[in-house]
Amino acid sequence: MYTRTLSSFRNVAERLASTECIKWKPSCVFNIDRLATSHNAKFCTEMKQRYHLKLTLQRNPLGKLSLVGIHTPQPALHKVFEPHKVTTIASIDVPHIDSVKTSVSEPSWMDESLPIEADEDLDILAPMDNPPVLEQFASLPLPSHTYTLASYVEHSITLQKLVELGVDLSKVEKKEGIPTELLKMDFETDIQEKLIYLNGIGVAGEKLGRFVTRNPHILLEEVEELQARVDYLKSKKFSDVAISQIVNRAPYFLSFSVLRVDRKLGYLQQLLDLKGTEVREVITKEPRLVTFKVSKIQENVFVLREQLGFRKSELKSLIIKEPKLLLRGKEHMVGIFDYVHNVMEIPHQVMLQTPKVFASRLHKIQERHQFLKSINRDNYDSTQPQYIPLEKLSRVPDSIFCDEIAKKPLEEYNAFLKTL
Repeated sequence: MYTRTLSSFRNVAERLASTECIKWKPSCVFNIDRLATSHNAKFCTEMKQRYHLKLTLQRNPLGKLSLVGIHTPQPALHKVFEPHKVTTIASIDVPHIDSVKTSVSEPSWMDESLPIEADEDLDILAPMDNPPVLEQFASLPLPSHTYTLASYVEHSITLQKLVELGVDLSKVEKKEGIPTELLKMDFETDIQEKLIYLNGIGVAGEKLGRFVTRNPHILLEEVEELQARVDYLKSKKFSDVAISQIVNRAPYFLSFSVLRVDRKLGYLQQLLDLKGTEVREVITKEPRLVTFKVSKIQENVFVLREQLGFRKSELKSLIIKEPKLLLRGKEHMVGIFDYVHNVMEIPHQVMLQTPKVFASRLHKIQERHQFLKSINRDNYDSTQPQYIPLEKLSRVPDSIFCDEIAKKPLEEYNAFLKTL
């Protein structure tokens, strides 16, 4: 039996040694199960299962290739192998590492070889709690390319702090150039001071996350630049309360340079023939007039004057009361005016008193007007008794509209809507 063992394993070792494509490494151990798939499979399996012999193939520092059998104590084999004794089955020379042909691909039975330090007591067939091959991936590097900042949150304290603050990274990452800049920043040295400054000029702590989400470019600005823009507003006699309202309503306002803001304010003053106090009133109500494109404002001014027929003095009054009109869609304004003026027969002067009608939903005005007409209460003339204010017609909930204006049950109004 012992002679057969020596002969068979020497056979396997010689075949391996003659394979020049093997890329030898110092202290390299190969699992005998892989060898068995190509070399004397039946015999290797029998030695493992029947005789309880654990086998490894090792290359020692002297260049010797050895098939090593690690014997486990079994009563039937105690006369053949000594218990717990490492027995070298075969030992032959192998080619030197420098002379190996590395251009040839490794044989398939070596694809899953496990590089570990040679250890006479190592059982390579036993399960491993922490395989050495996995230790290489214990600390993964940051991905070089990604479509989302979520991939970096676990590695970046800055991103973690922003998430805790309430910043929506899924929206921030869509801003061109912002993700790259955020990953370069340190929260304490690059971001914290700017957040403190914003809080000091009126951005509440619980709103900082939403503010940064809407305008992450603010984190790229220097505090000195932000201070210069606030100082400019103060020089134009904007109060601290007004500045707070401007910054909160238009997060991008502070991203505009002093020169751009000054040009926009001058343009609006000249376009609408506004006084200084009127400019401050309009900008405080709708600071986005500074951040929106001039072409949008010009278009809406043209619609209000040329298509809807408001005179320049009327336009000024309209914008002072409702400056958001300069930012609304022209189709919406034209649709509202056409129905209110031509169908409901309400003149310009009444609309000047209730400019918020342009912020209403057209279908809501149509439904309520038709219901009032059906019960003969469609009276919008302020000179007559029991007239209906235009603003209440469009801005109040259905329940209030039925109780205070139509004087009818809500169920009757809902039943009427089903007939439309």
